[in-house]
Amino acid sequence: MRVRPASRRTPIEVVAVGETEITLRPNEPLGTSEFTSGGPWRDGDGWYGVGGHRSVGLVGPVLARAPDGAITRAFARRAGAMVMPGDRVRLGLEAFWPDPSALGLRVTRVHYPSPLGPMPAWLLPGARDDAWAVVVHGRGADRTEGLRLARVLHGAGRTTLVIGYRNDPGAPATDGLARFGQAETEDLEAAVRFACAHGARRVVLAGISMGGGIVARLLARSATADLVERAVLDSPLLDPRDAIRAAAARVRLAPGIRGAPRPVVDGALAIAARRFGVSWREVDVGRHARELRTPILIVHRADDRIVPVGPSARLAARRPDLIELFRPEGAGHTDAWNADPAAYDTLVSRALAGEGAGDRAAPA
Repeated sequence: MRVRPASRRTPIEVVAVGETEITLRPNEPLGTSEFTSGGPWRDGDGWYGVGGHRSVGLVGPVLARAPDGAITRAFARRAGAMVMPGDRVRLGLEAFWPDPSALGLRVTRVHYPSPLGPMPAWLLPGARDDAWAVVVHGRGADRTEGLRLARVLHGAGRTTLVIGYRNDPGAPATDGLARFGQAETEDLEAAVRFACAHGARRVVLAGISMGGGIVARLLARSATADLVERAVLDSPLLDPRDAIRAAAARVRLAPGIRGAPRPVVDGALAIAARRFGVSWREVDVGRHARELRTPILIVHRADDRIVPVGPSARLAARRPDLIELFRPEGAGHTDAWNADPAAYDTLVSRALAGEGAGDRAAPA
């Protein structure tokens, strides 16, 4: 439950770089999980951010593999960025960092007032002052995670606010523990009010992983939902217990034995609820499905190993009048954009244009 800052390690060396190709080699043994568990290094087809302190571009499909572990991938250089052989870099799902300037957009650093104090955010002025979007990142990530969605939302003309919230670096802190939306929703409510105070008439919300759960909880449980036009959720954490049980099932207890027994996991959940003041029933958005009134697009990998798709599927089944669920194949978490950026952007753009299931009338 503890919130840990996103990693900014640079474990990869640039071997060679050209205008359309880049060759990379890990600085660490290939036996480490970072290079053997899939994701940016092993995925042969996806598009990922590459850079050091700043994003320098996107790497794409693998073109060649060398016996020493080096790989050559397609490369799309960021305008004006430089990367040289010998540089140390990282690959990441975050395609654009350290801030929206990597998108070539004008950004203003602002703070919005919340119950805990001023919260940091990036403001991207759009073509319309009355149409806003608010983007919420997930646990263990930072605001850069939201820039893939912010790019589409801003491209649709919306003034876009990419927010930090409690326990983020540079934000007011509590005890450093995530409450899975039970507490963090207050900060999102404050961000929506900030948008409306600055001219927004209706707001689109977008959330990733736990950020998606925060958005969904606001839509189901907050009066602020009346100000929200529609929402986009990427791999949302709608019932934290499912994710905790999935993690427990992966635990290696002994050689050949994996998975903590269900009674042990459920007992640990009960202890955590009492110790940290989390109501698992309250943060289970599926229990409040009837209270939703906002069109929602959910994008969730079919075999997501970190946040299982089950709660998303159950919520969509309970509210087909409001929710469109898109389940691309694969076991990655929050990487549907990386797998196919064009398809993802088109899907989100369609939802923004009102072409989703949720644009039918909700039942009374």
